[in-house]
Amino acid sequence: MVTLIATAAGKVGKHIASNMIAAGDKPRLYVRDSAKIKGIFPEGEYEVAEGDLHDAEAIRAAMEGVDAVFFPGLDSLAADLSYADHIINAAMDAGVKRVVFLSAFMADSNSDSPFVKMMGTLEDKVKASGLEYTILGAEWFMDNFFGYVSGGELNMPFGKGQNSFIATDDIGAVAAEVLKGHEHVNRSYILTGPETLDHHQVVAMIAEVVGKPCSYNALTVEQFREKTEAGGWEPWMTELYVDITKFMRDGMVAGTSSDVETILGRPPMSLREFVIKYKEQFSASCETS
Repeated sequence: MVTLIATAAGKVGKHIASNMIAAGDKPRLYVRDSAKIKGIFPEGEYEVAEGDLHDAEAIRAAMEGVDAVFFPGLDSLAADLSYADHIINAAMDAGVKRVVFLSAFMADSNSDSPFVKMMGTLEDKVKASGLEYTILGAEWFMDNFFGYVSGGELNMPFGKGQNSFIATDDIGAVAAEVLKGHEHVNRSYILTGPETLDHHQVVAMIAEVVGKPCSYNALTVEQFREKTEAGGWEPWMTELYVDITKFMRDGMVAGTSSDVETILGRPPMSLREFVIKYKEQFSASCETS
């Protein structure tokens, strides 16, 4: 069985690849820069296919002989979803049996939220393809806190909202499993962590594990726009966060799912376990100047 992992150097893609390589599979990793992926995986059996997601011919070449393909919905490509058409069309033409799509747990093509609508539109494309599919609707990534926490502070417009944060380690393990399992055909799963936490609880847990102060400051949307403009963010990225964090500010995002444990036969990683695993990174994020 040949599996193509699009965005194999990404947050989730690299975990899918590492799980498959460790299991003795030989995945085909689709990346922009083959040198980068060899730096991530210096050892192990895998193939590399090089190209951009908007390069239809490169995707078509990479799809040759493939049985299953993974690809995610990408925030950065929200203005042009043709990459999904390239992947789906190439998969159909190549006789690929199965596609696994990483979505968001609240995807809805009829939503007023641009992010939620984008993910729903991509899900609709996958389902309409006629290919066997599995859709993974993931909650907010624990890994995001690597970038959010700086100088011992979490300054974001999350309000009092709660999330059932999930580690990309677990998303990758789930994706690797469903890519090879026929029992997951034409099914959608919700992937969450084992607990629902607010952001005061998040920073308290980080502080406790690393032994350094960490605080949460709930920014208003106006404060967040000022902060990101000063930090050099591109406007589309700021507005994306304003959009997707609305659900947290409104208290609409919460609750857990048992799907990770059902698929993997073990519970998902807790936030405490995640912070302990990546303690060195979080410790550096809590250094004050």
